[in-house]
Amino acid sequence: MPGNISGFLSINDNGGRSPQIVQLSGVATLVSISPTSLAFGAQKVGTSSGPLVAAVTNTGSVVLNFSSITLVGSNASDFFQVNACGRQLQPGTSCQISVTFTPLAIGKRTASVRIGDNGGGSPQTITLIGTGT
Repeated sequence: MPGNISGFLSINDNGGRSPQIVQLSGVATLVSISPTSLAFGAQKVGTSSGPLVAAVTNTGSVVLNFSSITLVGSNASDFFQVNACGRQLQPGTSCQISVTFTPLAIGKRTASVRIGDNGGGSPQTITLIGTGT
């Protein structure tokens, strides 16, 4: 089941104040993204790179529902994404997000693809980086 998970680790020992208690927490997710970052390298300002692709996989046993797949960040307009994910992803299947880079200025350009879903740990992100020359 996706979502926040918490628990405790109890360690019994012969030291004082036994047992020792450690609180644990994390987020379970049904989503796997590979790769989690796309590096475009140097690209002449105003020209477009070839596409780089990331795969989104539903690793769970229930349908994954997407609420949004968007570009965000200070240089989001330098990137363009097209995806074949639709609104849902069946268990054990993948979809692709294809991103191109067209720098609008010289220098380092960064953004992210933000994936909103019900798979736990939402939003998932794919980091985007390139350099305008």
